[in-house]
Amino acid sequence: MVTLDIAAATPDPIRTRAHFLRLLDASTRRKFLTDARKRTEAAISIAERIFDERVATGASKLEYLPGLGVLYELKARRDWLDLLARELK
Repeated sequence: MVTLDIAAATPDPIRTRAHFLRLLDASTRRKFLTDARKRTEAAISIAERIFDERVATGASKLEYLPGLGVLYELKARRDWLDLLARELK
């Protein structure tokens, strides 16, 4: 059974830190967002490589499709970081 607490948003240390962006000057805020996006892109690359390796080695769909959840989560974070950067210029 999937309860609401399991289906809820997962903890995200970057999102938690974003609650405090108002305390940073504009330059530090831009640096944080740039760094967070760069690190998220790196995490996406790693997740894509793992996913591709699983597919290439003949893993079943039940073995590799959960990895898509990781990619969707990371890509959504990247898109959100892009939105923050645009909105906080």
